[in-house]
Amino acid sequence: MIPNANSLLENLPRINREQENAIADEFPQYAFYERIKNGVEYYCTSCHRWQKNSSDMRTFSVPAIWKHNQLYTCPYCGKQVVAKSAGRGHKTLKNKGHFIVYTAYKQRLYAFVIKAYQSFCNEEFEPDYYLSNQYLYVFKKNHMQRFNWTYDSNLRHNIWHPLKTDKGLPQWSYMTNTGYEDSIAITPEQIYETDLKYSEMETFSSRAYTQIEYLIKYIKHNNLEYIVKAGFLGIANDIVLGLSNSKIIKWKSNNLLKMLGIRKQDINLVKLCNIQELKVYQYAIKNMPNADNIAEIVKIIYRFGIDYIEEIKNLTNLSMNQIFSYAKTIQRLSQWKDYLYMASKLPGGIGGIGEIKPKNLQAAHDRVLAESNFLAKKHQEEQIQNRFKQLQPLLFETNELIMKAPESGTEIILEGKMLQHCVGGYVQRHADGKTNILFIRKKDEPDMPYFTVEVSNDYQIIQCHGYKNEATCAKPDEIIDFEKRYTDFLEELKNERNQRNAVCIKTA
Repeated sequence: MIPNANSLLENLPRINREQENAIADEFPQYAFYERIKNGVEYYCTSCHRWQKNSSDMRTFSVPAIWKHNQLYTCPYCGKQVVAKSAGRGHKTLKNKGHFIVYTAYKQRLYAFVIKAYQSFCNEEFEPDYYLSNQYLYVFKKNHMQRFNWTYDSNLRHNIWHPLKTDKGLPQWSYMTNTGYEDSIAITPEQIYETDLKYSEMETFSSRAYTQIEYLIKYIKHNNLEYIVKAGFLGIANDIVLGLSNSKIIKWKSNNLLKMLGIRKQDINLVKLCNIQELKVYQYAIKNMPNADNIAEIVKIIYRFGIDYIEEIKNLTNLSMNQIFSYAKTIQRLSQWKDYLYMASKLPGGIGGIGEIKPKNLQAAHDRVLAESNFLAKKHQEEQIQNRFKQLQPLLFETNELIMKAPESGTEIILEGKMLQHCVGGYVQRHADGKTNILFIRKKDEPDMPYFTVEVSNDYQIIQCHGYKNEATCAKPDEIIDFEKRYTDFLEELKNERNQRNAVCIKTA
């Protein structure tokens, strides 16, 4: 909160006629028509006058006979209008919308949050518009102040009241009962007449909601403009949504490379990253500063997660270079990690370097898998039964294939035995919620193991294998198609989760 915040209200700029007209133009326009011979005569709320449209005089490709509630283009002003029969209750028409009206004054940017109403309650066909103040944001380069429009019992009228918090727009400004609806920005170009003209607000977004969010973050971190100007929009978006960790960005630096913690040769790679991928990249170059195949390493770490790699480091005491030198591929890394985890849980744990990096990984994996299955604990069954209900939202099906969640550890072990792959060693990790094992079945053979899929808690397919991990034959086309479609399904779940998190962050 700015000291003496009420001084910002002195000579407060008002919304001008041009801005009022801009608000009115965002509302639906109507054509109130009456039938005449061979056509219609109508009042266009965009033209603000009566017009005619008939088959014997018109030169436009617009139907001469209109229908109630149909959308047309007025041939005179070119605007889209909703046709309304003049005798069918136009007085009940009402619309409302939310707007952010920007005004520059004394190098400050004033952002009025307005709720506007369009009404046809008069005797004419011309609508009335009513504007209702809700909030006011005042932005300076290093400060901001938020006000709300509230009733003062002493003065007996509404006044702007300064607020102590710097929250963004309230939820009603961008959410409705039917879903997402954004506030509309009016005259955002006013920012170029303030000391925020280099903020890159309009480059970042044309949406009013995210513009306000962006400015709030920009006030705290003016260097945000460098990130946007350089094209790191995915990272900037996550910063604005509050999804970033304060340690990821070095805000005090004016050098973009140092600010993001990236190497010059990796700029184009990082431009495609979101904030989580940047975190993975920073982790990778911290541990492997001279790596040439950093893109592939980031891809592998992002797929499994930093905690996954750290677990391998903790189990083996190997460096990242040694880990990737031995593992080399996503599939081998996954199998090695499974082997290490299972071996660490056995009596005696992991032995010397020969057992840490076995020459025959498959044979070593199968050996510890058999021992792990034998020593599986009974309490896993209760955990897995509880997880069965939790995993239902992850299930997906096509015309030919369905998915099932395991109801017991025995089901997972039998799945591995019948398909002769290693899923039996995943029982404990699945029971603990560290990963998710699901079964793919043919609809006409729902109880016969076909393929097994492992899904991370970040909605990524880690692996999907059938009999002997496809050592004797390639994956069927129906499984390849299923994986693609299931990946899209998981991405939708992930986006829904991120949206819920963003709304929770906003409303917290």
